[in-house]
Amino acid sequence: KKYQDIIHILFIKIPFIGKKLSDQLNPIFALREKKKDLFICFTLSLFVQFLSILTFWLLTKPFIEQAFPLKYAFTFIPVGLTAMAIPISPGGLGVGHALFANLFSIVHIDNGASLFNLFFVCNLAHNCIGVIPYLTIRNKHLIKESLLFEDQSFWHTLKEHTENLKSR
Repeated sequence: KKYQDIIHILFIKIPFIGKKLSDQLNPIFALREKKKDLFICFTLSLFVQFLSILTFWLLTKPFIEQAFPLKYAFTFIPVGLTAMAIPISPGGLGVGHALFANLFSIVHIDNGASLFNLFFVCNLAHNCIGVIPYLTIRNKHLIKESLLFEDQSFWHTLKEHTENLKSR
C-alpha cells in the first residue's frame, strides 16, 4: 500500500493528465489481489496469440515457394502484428504490408505483403461472422424487457414468486 501511495503522488504531479493517470492505476493495483484471474487471462492471451501465429503460418504456407520454418513465424508474425497496433493508419493497413514485406524479405520470401493480405482478409471474414448473431438476436428483446432485468425489484419479485411456487 505504501508503494501505491508513492506512485499515486508521483503521477498526480504530472501536468494536465496526472489525475487521470492516477485514477487509472487503481484497477491495475487491484489486479495484484486477483493473481489467479490474472494468470488465467495471461495464459488465455498466450494461447490466442499462438493460434494467431499458427493460423498465419498455415494460411500462407501453400503460397510460399521455399521452406518457411515455424520458428521464423514465431519471430516475424508477432513483431508484424504488434507493429500494426501503432495508430498510423486505420486497421494497420499499409503498415502491416510494408512491415511483413520487409520481415519476409529477410528470409528471401518476396511476397510478404501479399501473404499479409491473405491473413488480413481471412481475419476480417472471421471477425465479420459476429454480425450474424447480432442481426438475428437484436430484435428479439424489447427495451422494456431489458429494463426489467436491470430493475432490482424485478429480481425480488421473481424470487418471491419462485418461493411461493416451491411452498405450494
